[in-house]
Amino acid sequence: MSKTQGEVASPRWQWFGRRNCWLDCGPQFYISFNPLEVPNPMDPLVSMLSGVPLSGSPETAVVVRIEDTGDGIDKEFFILEGDFRQQYERLAPQGLEACMEFFKSKRELWSQFSSKPNAYKEIQQ
Repeated sequence: MSKTQGEVASPRWQWFGRRNCWLDCGPQFYISFNPLEVPNPMDPLVSMLSGVPLSGSPETAVVVRIEDTGDGIDKEFFILEGDFRQQYERLAPQGLEACMEFFKSKRELWSQFSSKPNAYKEIQQ
């Protein structure tokens, strides 16, 4: 187990694979954390194809589940650069809106790989 895996905010966080942990917040959304300490062999290829260098720093995301009429459930990812597990864990019981308000308040930390900022408004309609 890596040092970061040992620093999970609370026992409510579950690790999947070697790269991510998540906090289940019910059927509407979950919080995902990627410490980016374990190199992904695909990262150089992703950087080359996207033209965006990968930061290599931790990321925390609000992942909104969206029903899809086709092949299951689609998701929107609202990603902040940094470790915000503790903040989101405190906000999660207040619901998706509280977590999204926190995300919006950290605009300077929005990841380039985040869903479009207006995607959340589109989800609500």
